[in-house]
Amino acid sequence: MLLTLLGVGLGCSARIDLAARKCPCATGYTCCQATDLCIRPGASCGGEGHGGVDAGTDAPGASTADSVPDAARDADASADLSLTTDAIAAAADANATVARDAGGESSAPVASSPQHFANLVLWLDPTSGLAIGPDERLTSWTDRSVYQHVARPMRGGPVYLPQAWKGLAAISFGHDNGDTVALRIADAPSLQWGTSDFLIAAVVRYRNQPAHSNTLTSLGLLYSKQTHQRPFPGPGLFLNNAYPEYLGTGPTTSAIVFQLRASVDYHVASADTGYNDGRVHRIVAQRRGLVLRLAVDGQLVGEITAPSLDNIDTVGTAITIGAHATDLVQQLEGEIFELLAFEGELSAAQLADLDDYLANKYDDP
Repeated sequence: MLLTLLGVGLGCSARIDLAARKCPCATGYTCCQATDLCIRPGASCGGEGHGGVDAGTDAPGASTADSVPDAARDADASADLSLTTDAIAAAADANATVARDAGGESSAPVASSPQHFANLVLWLDPTSGLAIGPDERLTSWTDRSVYQHVARPMRGGPVYLPQAWKGLAAISFGHDNGDTVALRIADAPSLQWGTSDFLIAAVVRYRNQPAHSNTLTSLGLLYSKQTHQRPFPGPGLFLNNAYPEYLGTGPTTSAIVFQLRASVDYHVASADTGYNDGRVHRIVAQRRGLVLRLAVDGQLVGEITAPSLDNIDTVGTAITIGAHATDLVQQLEGEIFELLAFEGELSAAQLADLDDYLANKYDDP
C-alpha cells in the first residue's frame, strides 16, 4: 500500500554520495576547479593539480560554528567544535546529487531539503550544528530550523558516528557504564502545539528487543514531550509496544507506537513488527485533525480517529530523545540519522518533498 499519509507515490530511491556533487565539498573531499565537482579523499582531479577549493569551505549563505548565537553553544569550553559541519549541509542543500551504485548510470537531483518549509520547528541533522568532545561524545547539537533549538546531554552524551551507514553520519544512543544516554531540548513556544496539526519524522536504526516493561531498554523511546505525572500528557514515539502488557492482553511487542496523551490516552501502533532488524527505517507520525497516522518506510502502518481534539500543550516540559527524563527504563539502543518536526498542516507538495528527501537519502537503491 502506498503511503496515503503523504498522498503521493514514492519515486526512485537512491543514496546520497558526497562525491560527484558540485562544489563546495564535504569535509575531506576536494573540489576540482575544471569540473566544479567533488572527488573522494585520495582521488586525483586528473592533471588539474591541487588548485581546488579547500574541503569544508562554507557555501554561500551557510552558517558556521562562529555564527551560532552564544546562547546556543554548549557551556563546556573544552568541547571540540571542529566537527561542526554546517558547510556540508549547505552544500548538500544547494548542490546535492544522487549517485547510484550501478556503474555508468546518470545522476538525478535529490529532492529539496526541508529547510524551505515555513512550519519546520525542529531539524536535528548530524551534518550540522554538532559540538563534540575529544571522546566523540556530543556536548550539544543545534537544530537547523530558524529556532536553533539546542539538544544537550542529560547524562552520558551519545556518540557521533561519521560513517554509520553508507557514508552517512548518525548519533549513537545506548546504556553506557550505568548511565542512560539521552538528549534534552528545553521547552519553547515553537514546541508547544496545543490543538494544532503536527508531524514528526525520524530516521533510525535500533536494536531494542521487546521485553517486560521494567527492562532497561524495553520501550525504546525515540521522542517524547510528556510530563512524568499522570496522565502523562504530550506526544511520544516509542520503538516497542508495551500496551498489550499494560492491558493484560499479551507481552510487549516490537511494534512502533505513536502516542498522544491528553485527557485521554490515544495511541496508534504499527500493524507489523520486527523493525529492530539492523536496517535503517524512516518513521513518520502525524496528527491531522482528529486522525493519528503512523508510517514506516513509506507505508501507512497504522491509523486511528480520536473522538476529540485535545490540547497537548505541556508548557515547561522538555523534549527528550533517546530516553525519558525520569523513567530510565526507556533507553534507545541504536542510531538516529535525522529527526524533524513540523507544526501545522503540511501541503501535499510539502509532504511529497519530505518523502522524496528522506527516501532518496536513506532507502536502499
